[in-house]
Amino acid sequence: MVGILSILALLFIVNKFASFYLENIIKENLETKNPSLSGITYSLEIEDWNIDLVRGNLQAKNISLKPLKTISHSALNDDTAAYILDITISSVKFTGLRYHFLSQKKVTCDGLNIDGICCEIKHYPKDKEDTSTKKIETNPYHLIEPYLEELNVKKLKTSNGQLQYFRFEKSDTMQFTLNNLSLQADRFSINKDWQRGIKKTLLCDNIKLELEKFSHSLPDEDYTFHCESASINTSDSSLRIEGLHIEPVHSKMDFARLSSKNSDWSELKLEEIKLIGIHYHKNIIESVFFADSVYINRLEYQNFKNQNVASIRKLSSILYKSLQRAPVKMGIDRIRVDNSSVVYEELPRAKNEAGIIKFTDINANISNLTNIASENTINILAQGKFMDMGLIDAEFNFPTNSLTDIFSIKGTLGGMNLIGINDIIEPLVSCRIENGQLHRVDFDIVGSDDSAYIDMLVLYSKLEVVLLKSINNKNYPQRFVSGFLNKLLLPQDNPTEGCSIQTVRRVTYRNKYSSTFNYLWKIVFGGLCETIGLSEQKQQYLQNLAKEVKEIKENTEKIKQKKNAIGKRR
Repeated sequence: MVGILSILALLFIVNKFASFYLENIIKENLETKNPSLSGITYSLEIEDWNIDLVRGNLQAKNISLKPLKTISHSALNDDTAAYILDITISSVKFTGLRYHFLSQKKVTCDGLNIDGICCEIKHYPKDKEDTSTKKIETNPYHLIEPYLEELNVKKLKTSNGQLQYFRFEKSDTMQFTLNNLSLQADRFSINKDWQRGIKKTLLCDNIKLELEKFSHSLPDEDYTFHCESASINTSDSSLRIEGLHIEPVHSKMDFARLSSKNSDWSELKLEEIKLIGIHYHKNIIESVFFADSVYINRLEYQNFKNQNVASIRKLSSILYKSLQRAPVKMGIDRIRVDNSSVVYEELPRAKNEAGIIKFTDINANISNLTNIASENTINILAQGKFMDMGLIDAEFNFPTNSLTDIFSIKGTLGGMNLIGINDIIEPLVSCRIENGQLHRVDFDIVGSDDSAYIDMLVLYSKLEVVLLKSINNKNYPQRFVSGFLNKLLLPQDNPTEGCSIQTVRRVTYRNKYSSTFNYLWKIVFGGLCETIGLSEQKQQYLQNLAKEVKEIKENTEKIKQKKNAIGKRR
């Protein structure tokens, strides 16, 4: 028994002595060696630590890595890369620690837990690259090089992290903050390849990165990107984002007037997006983006065009051409969209009420979303509700090859009460549907970036339309002209009794300053108006007729007034 106690006492003394010896070595390293990064020397300070060699544990608290002296932007010269770090850590704990003194300062451990790390990065970009100046190494390996040659961790875990990034330009400052960061990684390694002399800053397996409540102003400064939470997991090659919101900084009515780069107001909300089978290694090495599948739930997109504001005319590329010209090659095999909606509003000139087009309860399958040229097309199969009533089913095909500028859309819209589209046609066409039942719409579109043809069949019955006249921003019905329209010019049924079904083939030319959605909607809306008898020619004819009727009524009223005046004199 005495022998056992003696051995334990000896182990305790050895542990204390070794811990004291190791602690002094660490202190000596910290006091005599300073890390350097981007030409800036830093000091590393640790307020408190505890070492237990028997259990292989080391715990340090209140750690800071700061520049030795305060550095301003003006103090940075051509030989200094413009990155300045300021790092604080609440606590660091090593478990299963093994420090190999004779093996070039190699450290291995079973676990490394880092809590409360806050990293501030200040970036001062140069005005231009100067190839004559000395290139400054910016490899983060230099931060630990004075103390360690190699660090190997079986399991790494960080929690309660924060990253602040500042980019200082001459006339502007850009910044963003990532809060509540957490990171987990297996077989994490920072080391030096001694055979080839290459410094490797990061090697690890099964990374899991999480963050919460992120907001950042987008480059055009008209929108702010918000995210409730995001997580990356390399074990299943996934990326998940929740509560995504791209929010405009100006209101709908003021956006076109206050924005210097965009004319259309837009807003995007997304409850959840999950990417599966991301090719992380290939994406990083080759600067591409590939994934097997994407799941999107509850996407809400709104777009508003204000024709009353004279905004800067900016060419708008059609969607598939923008994808083809993207700087990064990409490919996603499958995308599933559920429970989503798209709302488009347009305020016509000299009007105070916008036309509203709504597609709700959208479910879609997208395949082969890519900008790598091939004979295959981007295919979209979508179902949803039009104006919350009519069921719509459509198939879209867009080219991946820039040499093939042809797209096609084919679809069917089910039955609905035609009064339901008054939110669209009242502001845009100045008329209102008072009665009518839509039975079916078939449309087939073939188009390009310049123009598109639509073949449309619209089956309906008992259609009655009243023309509207705006007086002091209020619409008033024109009953006389509307009666003439319904009796003589407007087919009340298609097919009419004893006649064949009427179809329409119409061409629409794209306004290169309008969005892709605006272009597609003009194609369909123009075909619909022409099918039910409200073509642009008939609308112009009715406006001229209304003008003539107004003049006749005014002249008649004047004649009556003259007769009354003559009668009173007598």
